[in-house]
Amino acid sequence: MKPIYGYSDSQTDSGIGLYIHIPFCRRACTYCDFHFSTSLKSIERMVNAICLEISRIPGTGILPSRSLRSIYFGGGTPSVLDGYQLERLFETIWKTFRVQPNAEITLEANPEDLNPEQLVTLAASPINRLSLGIQSFRDEDLQWMNRCHTSQQALESVKNAQDAGFSNISLDLIYGIPSLDEKHWEQNILKALSLQPTHLSAYSLTVENGTVLSHRIKKGLSPEISDTQSEQDYFALCSLLRQQGYEHYEVSNFARPGYQAVHNASYWHNIPYVGVGPSAHSYIGNRRWWNISHNIRYMTAIEAGSSFAEEELLAQADIFNEYILTGLRSSRGINPSYISSKTGILWGAPRLSLLREFENKNWIVPSLTGYAATESGWLWSDFMASSLMEA
Repeated sequence: MKPIYGYSDSQTDSGIGLYIHIPFCRRACTYCDFHFSTSLKSIERMVNAICLEISRIPGTGILPSRSLRSIYFGGGTPSVLDGYQLERLFETIWKTFRVQPNAEITLEANPEDLNPEQLVTLAASPINRLSLGIQSFRDEDLQWMNRCHTSQQALESVKNAQDAGFSNISLDLIYGIPSLDEKHWEQNILKALSLQPTHLSAYSLTVENGTVLSHRIKKGLSPEISDTQSEQDYFALCSLLRQQGYEHYEVSNFARPGYQAVHNASYWHNIPYVGVGPSAHSYIGNRRWWNISHNIRYMTAIEAGSSFAEEELLAQADIFNEYILTGLRSSRGINPSYISSKTGILWGAPRLSLLREFENKNWIVPSLTGYAATESGWLWSDFMASSLMEA
């Protein structure tokens, strides 16, 4: 039975999401531009600082609700935390918020961390969903990405998690890797499907400034990423997962019926969320703020009770544009009437003409409330969004 640390809300409240950024990794992946440190020396101090930040949130007076619909441990690599550190974070969360009985509580984890002993600890905690950073089931790809785990560890981590009692498991895969040809990409997908995950996230490899991958490409040490290969991989993925009954509900996300990610929906569907930890972002109403992306400065500021975040107030055009951007990436789509009534920004002839043009290209189709992108249209979702945005 999952432990209860404090008062848990039994009322039906739509609630908010809570994101906890754990900024530590055992090794830097070649493609990653997230905020993290490979030095684990300050983990204990960081956990204390995050607990302090969580406990102070209600005092800001910004919360529309203290009821949590989801909790998400991201990073970084949250699975580097030990059982005692997780326990303290959960105690602080339960003392500060009202956690809904059916709240989705996700931990991102890497296969090398999920030994049977660690899984026993995780299974005894409130965590009810694992998101495993598999990325590939081929050792060649994992070495190229500088991942810590092997293909065998990837397989064992999923099976061990299932044996430990986790029934809601999401797997991450990456496509568009230069060493990953069409045949091996299909084998990767089939290997993932053989493990029967409830959810699968697949991301096209992108080159971010400042990453090892970016440096290698500039120096001619790695080939350029092929858009043609990424597009072929994407359509192969869509086809195979459709055949297996997965719902393609966001451009990079697929789920068994009933297993769409609750927390990630906060980002796509305009649901308030609060982020804690260095570099974490928050969004409530027309306010968005983000914590400093520096571990030492974050911890020092928390301990001193000083400021550690920047914020912005969203104008009506910002709200309009973000709705279009996220809506066209989600199967929910966009509702022109709704966003116009919310922001006062009218569609007018130019935008309506663009919608007809996108529909003729089979990038969008009419939905019950407006328009939704097709699978081929999702490849053009950013272009469509930027075309429809308010200046």
